[in-house]
Amino acid sequence: MRAGNFAVGNTDNVRERCALIDFDRYVEQAKSYGEWSAGHVDMSSGRIDGLSYRLYRHTAESEDVIVVYHGGGVNSAAGYDVLARQLAVVPTLAVCLVDIRGHGDSAGEKGDG
Repeated sequence: MRAGNFAVGNTDNVRERCALIDFDRYVEQAKSYGEWSAGHVDMSSGRIDGLSYRLYRHTAESEDVIVVYHGGGVNSAAGYDVLARQLAVVPTLAVCLVDIRGHGDSAGEKGDG
């Protein structure tokens, strides 16, 4: 099975789990997806040069990384967890959510480049 350009291994219900977010049922869907992905996706967090990040990886070895920067004055905790977990079910892919300066857990003032 393939999801986008990435080969997907024997992952249960990948098509259903990677469906578009249903905003009418977002909270319910996010909770369900978080519980399901717990056995398939590892999450670690840290800080480099004052920038806070969360790294999501499939339990297999990752070959590629997608870096996600939020916009709109929010931070990486604003629903991006669901996106990161959906992408990280692909065995060769890791996803890194980064809080820009002055947002979330990152140091600095908003607008501080």
